[in-house]
Amino acid sequence: MKRFLVLFLLMGVMAQAKASFPAAVDATACTQEFFQAMLEENNDQLSNLMTSDFSIISMNGQHVDRETLLQAIAQGYVTIDSGMLSALQTKNLNNVGVVTGSWRVKASIENNNYMGELSFMTVCVQEAGKWKVSAVQLTPSR
Repeated sequence: MKRFLVLFLLMGVMAQAKASFPAAVDATACTQEFFQAMLEENNDQLSNLMTSDFSIISMNGQHVDRETLLQAIAQGYVTIDSGMLSALQTKNLNNVGVVTGSWRVKASIENNNYMGELSFMTVCVQEAGKWKVSAVQLTPSR
């Protein structure tokens, strides 16, 4: 009986310890939360916001998948020092939203510093009632 009680209590503690993030209400909010999680280097939130087949085309044209991005952030290869979104525009098509805008960012990628403005596009989809980012493209603004 004691074992059962201990097991039950441990399961309750583990359930409370698991991170819970509020679901984004639309593609715009999903995009904002994605970039905020990038800024905070919050891999749990990023993982929660990305589809399983997520991909990003970086500012140098490199294609990066979900696991590679999460690993790069966790290992400190990608760090975002500051970032601010502006000029957001969203086109919604049922359970898909395309968001464009600008991201003024100061970052380091593999010890190469970058500071400037990037134009971006995100494709967000609704999966099981939750908005998630499926794809991102970053392009340096001139």
